[in-house]
Amino acid sequence: MAIRNLNTQYTILTLGNTTQAQWNTTANTSGVTYAVGTTFSAVNDQGVGTGTALSNSGVTTTAGNFIKSSALQNSLLNNDPFNYAHLVKFERPLPFPEGGKKASRKASSYTYITDGAFDIVWDDGSKDLLGTSNGPQTYNANKLGKIGSITETTEAKASSTNITLDTTALGATASVTQMQFQSNTITGPVGFDFVAEGFSEGDKVYIVGDATAIAANQADATVARNAQGIYVTISTFKDEGRAIKFTESLSSYALGFQNYNYTVSLASEELKSLIADKAGNSYSTYMNREVFIYKAHMDIDTNVMIGEPYLIFKGIITNGQIKEDPGKSSSITWTLSSHWGDFSRVSGRLTVDEAHRALDGSGEPDPDAVTREEYMGDLGFAHANQSLSVMALYNEIEISYKQVDINGG
Repeated sequence: MAIRNLNTQYTILTLGNTTQAQWNTTANTSGVTYAVGTTFSAVNDQGVGTGTALSNSGVTTTAGNFIKSSALQNSLLNNDPFNYAHLVKFERPLPFPEGGKKASRKASSYTYITDGAFDIVWDDGSKDLLGTSNGPQTYNANKLGKIGSITETTEAKASSTNITLDTTALGATASVTQMQFQSNTITGPVGFDFVAEGFSEGDKVYIVGDATAIAANQADATVARNAQGIYVTISTFKDEGRAIKFTESLSSYALGFQNYNYTVSLASEELKSLIADKAGNSYSTYMNREVFIYKAHMDIDTNVMIGEPYLIFKGIITNGQIKEDPGKSSSITWTLSSHWGDFSRVSGRLTVDEAHRALDGSGEPDPDAVTREEYMGDLGFAHANQSLSVMALYNEIEISYKQVDINGG
């Protein structure tokens, strides 16, 4: 998606009572003497005073009504060099709310990743279902491998792209004999290293105790704390990898170590969804989950973001594929379709048997994927995508017409 609203530039017609300091503040300049005929862009504010200027679109505007430009627009107009990174907001494959309720749209319902060389903190201005701001989120680096090409046309039509995530940590799990739980920090025993076990910043992990720990916690909540299982998202590591800080706040914590056996395992849905047990109670489909892709420009010297990132793709997940290469790495590729994809298809019109009955890899109907339950046994489209070159075979060739009595006479 290109930047379409480029800066509005102005040429001063009258200075009015707008002071030189105010002109400089509006244009984000210093020590410039503004006069009739001087050209500028409103960068910091919309102007102060009674000075007037003519816009490049031919509109006479009084100070206070100048169209404010952005730092990013200025940078593009000035042809300033820049680095860039993609910011991907990925909806977690969580169970859909029951009873017709809407999803919460809270920040915890999404994964935030970037292909930048470092973590990037940014507020996309989103709000949850109750209208509460989600606030700034950390887009974690070293998780997003690459993004497919994104095309743009003036015609409103469906487009697609893909994103590839690193799944090196897929299957990461570790067992410990004790753990310390604090409000926003979990510490393992001496010698334990979360990083060495395969975990990284931004990973969602599941921590649960063994049967003995669970029984002890059920009998006394102050014993074997959190043994019945908790999910946390790693924000940073501490003490050379022995401890993790996370975004959530634990309701059960203490200063002392809990001397019970615990297991830590990777629980990031964007990585595990394709291999999750579909028969399990915690399974939720990854299909039709939202994905937002933004592009952020950064100063090449300071790596500070220039202006605000802009949306270049918004769509939903339509497919996923895991690729394993013993000699290289492991990755998962999500295929995305733009939001126009919902408008270009006719909902419910499935004219291929595989889609109509939602056949799985073994050729059996999948109850979780079929549109309507009765479609699983409907063979009406079994031959819909096949064609016949010969409709019938004729054993005799008639060279003339003859009348035949249908009564056999």
